[in-house]
Amino acid sequence: MGRDESEIERTANIGPIIIRDTVEEAQRALVDIFQHNGGAKMWAGRSPADQPVGPPEVVAEALAPYLGIGYRHLVVGLPSPYDEETMARLAQEVRPLLG
Repeated sequence: MGRDESEIERTANIGPIIIRDTVEEAQRALVDIFQHNGGAKMWAGRSPADQPVGPPEVVAEALAPYLGIGYRHLVVGLPSPYDEETMARLAQEVRPLLG
């Protein structure tokens, strides 16, 4: 519509992210969080295997394509109970991998 593409700030809602040393640990933690929240359901069509969960390198690899197509703001889900390990590792380990 005539807008300069560089002036558009693209934002994507990624959903829940869980960071652990293994994908299996992260998937278990994600299921536990959903159960804690009254058996909350994944977004339509998603399962724990579809979420960016696991070690920092796996999570960064899942997020990198968003940056490659112009997204600069990625909103991640951090449902209760708030996962301090994921929050710290997202900032300290994943973010540097994304440049």
